[in-house]
Order: sequence, then structure tokens, then C-alpha cells
Amino acid sequence: MCSPEIRDKDGATAMITFAEVTVTSRAEGKRLSERLNDLYNRYGYHQTKNSYFICHDPEAIKKIFARLRSFPEIPYNALYILPQPDSNNRSITTPAAYPSAAVGLPVTAVRDLTTGSEYDSETKDKKPILPVTGGEMITFKLGSAEAGVQVVMTLRTSGTEPKIKYYIEGRGSDKDKISASLDGIVNDLWDSWMEAKKWNLGEP
Repeated sequence: MCSPEIRDKDGATAMITFAEVTVTSRAEGKRLSERLNDLYNRYGYHQTKNSYFICHDPEAIKKIFARLRSFPEIPYNALYILPQPDSNNRSITTPAAYPSAAVGLPVTAVRDLTTGSEYDSETKDKKPILPVTGGEMITFKLGSAEAGVQVVMTLRTSGTEPKIKYYIEGRGSDKDKISASLDGIVNDLWDSWMEAKKWNLGEP
């Protein structure tokens, strides 16, 4: 690993930036933890929870994601979910919908970047701006600023390993509330969204 080449530009840049912040903080008589809390107070508390479920059956993975696009009948706001939303924005029940909530947080937006299932609830024509992928990839936004919890969660398959990966980022003013929400979302993924026991999914 010792060579004149920089193998990871992002890592090297982050290390230099962190060193600069450390020197500045020390000159100001502040600990790094205090500076971090200053950022939390200014922008809100941020926490991520990233991991994966193990699945060795490609057909099971296809069925899991197909179910996420046709979730069991539950009430939801048609404006956010249906590719052809109800003109009166009525709250209806339909089997052709993405999940509407996790751990009590309503889904407010969906972006599906999977080839053949392209959809973005936040664009005018409901088509994603970002490029689509041959693998499975769906991003959900949950919660709201008013509720004190805002979450962005992406579910995707791995192109090289038998994994369904999840990337969850929460933001809000209450650290404990954010942590509890992220833990609850992972539990909901395992129990109801992915039906982990039914498909014999594993954990790392």
C-alpha cells in the first residue's frame, strides 16, 4: 500500500479536510465533538443506517421487488404513488402501489430507477431524471419536517453479490427519535416489506 500513488482521492481529501478542521477547532478551544454538535444544532441531527439482506435466489429477489411495486391493499395518498394519480387527489385503496408507510412514517415520494419500471413521483411527467439501471433500485422518502423526522431510503440489488442493500438517512432535531425511527424502518423492512422469513433472507 505504500507508494507515491493516491489510491483513494476522496479518502485523502477527507483526511486533509478533517485535519484542517481539527487544527481550527483546537485554535478556537473547541473539541471536535462540540463542533459536531454546533452543526447538529444548526442543520439538524443526521444519522445513517446502511446494511443488507442476503438472498441467494435471484427469482426470490425479483418477487420481493415486484411485491414492493404492487403492495397489499392499504390506504394511501394517490398523488404520491400512482403513475396516473387520481384527478381529485383522493385517499383510495389499491393493490397497485408502493408501500405507503414504514414505522408509522408516511411515504411522501418514490423514485424507481429500475429498467422497465421507471417512475418518479416528484417529476411532472412521472419519469425519472436520473439514469435507470439494469438492477433493482427504488428510493423512498418518508416523514416530514413537521413530524420531526425526514428519511431517504434506497433499496437496491448488488451487481456482484447475493445481497439486497439498503441505505437509510434520517434527519431531524431529536437524536433519539431519529435513531428509533431508523431502527424501526429496518424492522419493517425485515418483517413486512421484504418478508424476510418467507424468502429465507439472511443478515450479515
